[in-house]
Amino acid sequence: MTISVLSLAVGLSSKLGPPNNWWLRYFIFSRRSLTFGIIALYLFGPKLTGEAYGDPYLSFGFPCEDVSHYYTSADHMEGEDLKKELNSIISPHHSLSYKQVWEAIKVLDAADDDNPEASSDVVEIYSLRIVSKMSAGKPEGWNREHLWPRSYGLTKGPSLTDLHNIRPADVNVNSSRGNKYYGECLANSNDCMKPANKEAAYDTETNKMRWAPPSQVRGDIARALMYMAVCYGFDQSDGSPNLHLSDSPSMENREMGLLSTLLEWNELDPPSRTEQLRNNRVCQLYQHNRNPFVDHPEYANLLWKQDIAFSQTMDSPLMAWINELHYNNRGKDKNEFVEIVVESSADATRLKLALYNGTTGKVYRTLSLADKSVFHVTHVGSSFLIYTAFVQLQNGPSNGVALVSDKDDGHVQVIQFISYQGVVKVISEPATETKSGYWYSGNGRII
Repeated sequence: MTISVLSLAVGLSSKLGPPNNWWLRYFIFSRRSLTFGIIALYLFGPKLTGEAYGDPYLSFGFPCEDVSHYYTSADHMEGEDLKKELNSIISPHHSLSYKQVWEAIKVLDAADDDNPEASSDVVEIYSLRIVSKMSAGKPEGWNREHLWPRSYGLTKGPSLTDLHNIRPADVNVNSSRGNKYYGECLANSNDCMKPANKEAAYDTETNKMRWAPPSQVRGDIARALMYMAVCYGFDQSDGSPNLHLSDSPSMENREMGLLSTLLEWNELDPPSRTEQLRNNRVCQLYQHNRNPFVDHPEYANLLWKQDIAFSQTMDSPLMAWINELHYNNRGKDKNEFVEIVVESSADATRLKLALYNGTTGKVYRTLSLADKSVFHVTHVGSSFLIYTAFVQLQNGPSNGVALVSDKDDGHVQVIQFISYQGVVKVISEPATETKSGYWYSGNGRII
């Protein structure tokens, strides 16, 4: 058995050239057991081949870590062909036990994005509250919420513990959601409850069948469900049911929804930095696969052939909005940021952020999106740009952020105003005539 392992190593080295790495020399010339040989090849094989051929893709620890190559085989596909190819890319992945999920989401959904292991708190998905990791599983604490409900086909196997589908949620709010499918209340509905639960975020809503999460995470949830429909949308090796998205949700048919609503949420709430970091960590630390809809939100319309008329859903002609706001880290005041989404055809040089002090009602800083020293710009598919500014934000007792645009006539148009930790009474331009579009009274961030 040892000879076979040595032959494999020598054969590999003859193709790749001289064994310049110490671990390769040790692997070849050590007369160890088959177990050592297999472990060494498993740990160092990808790195060995990558270094020998000079291929940076092969030098990654896991294929999912190289996003630029991970989806190459799916290029120029759409419809069922795209779905099958994405399934072949993401479905082979490591699966955790249900117990291990507890510890994983304490890292993935930590309140401090940049230091998740050290953070003592997590962010609940439906309340957006920052709560202690120590309250996990307690009656008044938080538990594991399956975004795609278990009753819609999650019976066993990897689909039941998939981290892309599980988030921390307040126990009471999770109970209120139950297994309702996602959707907003119909106009003039008599049975709509806002917020969906007294512990839920202010802009949640629900009725007997539908559940609408906070607007700041609707896109996150939509993309999680799209992932589930692709990863588990075909025959499962363990016999688990195939999952599908539909505008006619059915537990019997394992069809979750509402599909048209999820497609719209995917457009209105593009992936934020927090969501992208979470996707990276699921890949690197746990499952070693990715959610393709976080990396490529445009896949949604290529798959389901429903191109949402985005301009019909936005009041602003500039199609720009505040997508994420992180204003109050626990401990030292650091890593705070504001994230703006701008439609790619808009003139972002006209846009500015006015930061308001709630005590004085006046602007304490103005940031221009044209200032490249302040804003870092990233692309989201072909339709949107994300502008991120890492700046210190005042933390209280009440403050605000206004997104404004310079008009041709010299006036300023207020596109959006958000106040946090209380209501802001504005007394200085540019937002003097504006009521808050959103008011967040929590203690951490708006996402």
